[in-house]
Amino acid sequence: MKKFKKFAAWLTAVALCAFLPAGNAMTVAAAEPVTYCVSYCPSENTWRYQRGGGWVDGNEHGDLYYLYRDIKDGDTIVVEGTGDETLYLNVSARLANLTMNHASNVLVTATGYDECFILEGSYTVVNGDVSNAYVYNDATCFFNNNVSNLQIIGTGDDINAQVVVAGTAGHVVGKDASRTYYDLYNFAKGKLSIEDGSIRTEEAYYSTTPSAAQNTTPAATTQQASSAGNADEYDEVPKTGDSTLIYWILLGASALCFMGKKALKKM
Repeated sequence: MKKFKKFAAWLTAVALCAFLPAGNAMTVAAAEPVTYCVSYCPSENTWRYQRGGGWVDGNEHGDLYYLYRDIKDGDTIVVEGTGDETLYLNVSARLANLTMNHASNVLVTATGYDECFILEGSYTVVNGDVSNAYVYNDATCFFNNNVSNLQIIGTGDDINAQVVVAGTAGHVVGKDASRTYYDLYNFAKGKLSIEDGSIRTEEAYYSTTPSAAQNTTPAATTQQASSAGNADEYDEVPKTGDSTLIYWILLGASALCFMGKKALKKM
């Protein structure tokens, strides 16, 4: 009988709450997105971070521990430059934007990315599915998971990026300021490889037409194009075929991932 009375009292309380005015409802404001800039700090002999879209010498900077602690879904990370040690950046969040700004020897792991910009001169490995990726000029990138939309972009009159996708690639476009070199779809898992801007994947592993349910390519993004710079003159129209360079990239990226995994276990 006591249990029944407690249950009845609980039901009454729930019913009363249902009739409370809407103005009494608690509203929780979503936290504003934050941009973190990561750069190698020679004075500390390690990678550090600042809040903001670009590193400012002389400004306060912090240990990456606090970035890992505070980062959340929807935030942005910008990595600048290179250092004496490889950067293994592992965050438990889906990033709105990841930008590699002339960043070398960097391995980034996240639960996913809305947009990923790999600017000229960057050499990086990206772990986690990417919705929209943009690789500029001579940048090199190994995408370890799936990429929905990938654009290989030359800010001058050529394209010469080095790219490998270990997962699937839904839509791949290669273009510069004056022309589009290829517009291809549905690359099989682990088959997309691009050398000097040229597709090196056998035709059997991709399609020249989209599937019925496939979205169109998002509009070209020029937000970071101005900082990417111009590349050397393009030698030839991209074509298919085998290339040993792509296997070296694959091997190097795999080694980098392995080292990253061991380093993370020590953290």
